[in-house]
Amino acid sequence: MGLQFPESVKTNWNSYLDFIEPFDEKYAFTLGNTEFDKPISLIVVPWAVALFSYVGWGFLFLPLDFAAPVRERKAIQGRKFQPKKKPEWKDVVKTLKLVLSQFLWMYPLTFFLGYPLITKYLSHDRDVPLSIVNFITASFLYVCCSEVYFFSYHWLMHQKPFYKMCHKLHHEWTAPFALTCLYFDAFEGFLNNGVVAVGPILCGAVFGKFNHMLYFLLYINMGILNVAVHHCGYEIPGDYIPGFALSMAHFHDYHHEVFNKNFGIIGVCDYIFGTYGKYYAAVDKFHSRNKQKQQ
Repeated sequence: MGLQFPESVKTNWNSYLDFIEPFDEKYAFTLGNTEFDKPISLIVVPWAVALFSYVGWGFLFLPLDFAAPVRERKAIQGRKFQPKKKPEWKDVVKTLKLVLSQFLWMYPLTFFLGYPLITKYLSHDRDVPLSIVNFITASFLYVCCSEVYFFSYHWLMHQKPFYKMCHKLHHEWTAPFALTCLYFDAFEGFLNNGVVAVGPILCGAVFGKFNHMLYFLLYINMGILNVAVHHCGYEIPGDYIPGFALSMAHFHDYHHEVFNKNFGIIGVCDYIFGTYGKYYAAVDKFHSRNKQKQQ
């Protein structure tokens, strides 16, 4: 059978379904030819996971910039990529006003419109795949799909007229912080949801597996953690892809700094298409500056 997750994973998932199914039955409805028989588990729950992941991970990184006892720790010193640019509380308020307002309408609308795809291509079975190999394979495929999707649409957002119409808003922050990770124009925010959805849906459509709903919910959480790290503005230990990017947070911070390089998530597409720019030189300069401060 190979390496397996504990049977308790399946037990807890079934307990969750026992709890949520009565609410699905109570609030089920039909619109046109689409029967929304699981509106709570397939619309409300993914929305809630996204919301609490954003708030949780985003606020977790705030002490790096706003709590002096944390910011002044030796382990933190020298890790900020752009130390001369620091966010203020008014920036946090401005960011939260936009993002949380979109969580009230745009994100629910996205899951509502995506409902037919979710019901068709994602598995909602009680029988959760417990194989660790299955989970690792699914994660690998999800990341590959996310990389291609994000690189493609992100590059497009930097072309006329899409940049001025949509993406310019996100680039208000030349030195981002974690909560700005979802600071988008509503149309771009709608497209950005595809970063986490494209992998599970394609796996269901092409392979008919690696597409369990539990995997999807976990990937929403981990995807938002990943994009929060990308925007946190600090070098995070272990945050690198050997052979491609020395620091994924630095990789995307460099994109915000120079605007027209590093369009992907993990750097593979940028490596293939040569859109790295002077990223490696920027990383070398960053580490050289820190060494000089330590001497």
